[in-house]
Amino acid sequence: MTAAGCGVARIPSATHFDLRSGFGGFSDVAKAPTCTGSRVAQGNWAYATSELSILQPIHLRHNRTSIVAKWAFSVRGNESFASTPCPAPASGGWYQCWEQARAYVNGQAYLLDLTTGNSNSSSHVWGGFSSASANDTYCVTNCSTTVYGGAGGVFGGSQTMTFFVNASGLQPNDSFVLEVDLFGVAYAEMDAYGTTISGGHATASVNFASLGCGAKLRFISFST
Repeated sequence: MTAAGCGVARIPSATHFDLRSGFGGFSDVAKAPTCTGSRVAQGNWAYATSELSILQPIHLRHNRTSIVAKWAFSVRGNESFASTPCPAPASGGWYQCWEQARAYVNGQAYLLDLTTGNSNSSSHVWGGFSSASANDTYCVTNCSTTVYGGAGGVFGGSQTMTFFVNASGLQPNDSFVLEVDLFGVAYAEMDAYGTTISGGHATASVNFASLGCGAKLRFISFST
């Protein structure tokens, strides 16, 4: 969690996981507003990120295993920005103004040999949910503006994800865990180079912890 200028990064709900219920999650918020009473030059952004890692010990009797880990995910997120004019500096020269916001959540799984540090990844990753948008104005003699994603986006929904790990050539006497990593990011920036801007804002958020959102472990099964 980092920020610069007037940017504000928050984690309203810290990473958590309950072993009894198999439920966990996190939330991230990033805001890059106009600095009160001033104008924005280079360096006005916020970055909030969370990672939930669940480690399940795997005890082997043979040199191969097949692991199935089924999860249910529910998440909501949004990102947006309000653009502002990019004025030419009195000193002349090239200048640039940009606003951007992005939010995403995704995940992966792998079998980790704690003895050697070797790992075997799941045949699938959870692509999760994401949204991103930006407005970039670059000026030398004339100005050009590139916009993608519009001025913001919203995502949300529920998905079931099953991670499969098939591994062979293992050493049964080593210590193994199945590690599932879930990632979330909220990033917002309102910035300029060679000039200063006023007005506008950028915000992003990921809710993976409240209002019915989060990660639910259904089951883990494996052959030994």
